[in-house]
Amino acid sequence: MCNFLKTTTILVITVIFGLLAIIVFPLNTKIIRLWAKMILKISGIRLMISGVKGLDPGQPVIYTVNHESALDIPVVLAALPQTFHFMAKKELFRIPVVGWVLFIGGHIRIDRQNPQKAIKTINRKAGKIIRKGHSILVSPEGTRSPDGSIGKFKKGGFRLAEKLDVPVVPVTLFGTRYCVAKKALKILPGVVEVVIDPPVKVSEFSGLEKCVDVVRDRMIERKSAYETQRYGKTNA
Repeated sequence: MCNFLKTTTILVITVIFGLLAIIVFPLNTKIIRLWAKMILKISGIRLMISGVKGLDPGQPVIYTVNHESALDIPVVLAALPQTFHFMAKKELFRIPVVGWVLFIGGHIRIDRQNPQKAIKTINRKAGKIIRKGHSILVSPEGTRSPDGSIGKFKKGGFRLAEKLDVPVVPVTLFGTRYCVAKKALKILPGVVEVVIDPPVKVSEFSGLEKCVDVVRDRMIERKSAYETQRYGKTNA
């Protein structure tokens, strides 16, 4: 399938499944997961997932995921078994269909221009989500990496985990930027690996900063080893 036809098919499927997720609200999560798996299949992307068995299906967590490609979203939706909610910038909620799905699905809207308001919104909505037994997914880098390296982590997701007394689960994605580069429309087939590390509690460390550093260092170490092994690069 040529890239133009592939991209067009993905856009059509996204609109159809987005509308279905809104109309058939009780099946919202299942429909979105099916959408993600179809997108990956059409794109010629195969997932290799490790660490799923280390998750407790009944335990809500805060997933921390590195972010290097637009492909990250369907990858985590297809790879992670638990129901989870995204933290997403408010601008995404304004996109037709996509924004409607985010709103209907109860995902957390972040106003980056108003940090105080954002914190109140996160605390209020996150508490409700966790009490339902659902998890939350955050990208602690805050934005997509331009070169695949794992950037500095923001502490918001870790503070949330500490406040709600839930584990942090590091999730490292490998290879998504080689399939869909930043600002690129071309989708290349390939293998994407997802490594889910064991959960950690902020209370297990001497402080919040230490927890952030350990989780980030672990993800950087995994990323560096992957890049070196697969591509002969040390960029992580």
